[in-house]
Amino acid sequence: MTLRPAAVTGAHAVTMGLTPREREVLQLMSDGLSNREIGRALFLAEDTVKTHTRRLYAKLSASDRAHAVAIGFRKGVLR
Repeated sequence: MTLRPAAVTGAHAVTMGLTPREREVLQLMSDGLSNREIGRALFLAEDTVKTHTRRLYAKLSASDRAHAVAIGFRKGVLR
């Protein structure tokens, strides 16, 4: 598994209100990784990943993982 840098680090991502770590989590979510796998990749506890995920849902007004990823692509946070 290879980590890719966040697709967007400019003004658009900032206007989405996502932190760099949240963008990393969202990118790995889009790659199909589970919370446990994301935690291992980023050296985080699974509960920390769950916190980032909840915050992503709130900031993106997403109802679930697939919705968050779809919004990420639509808004240009993911490519």
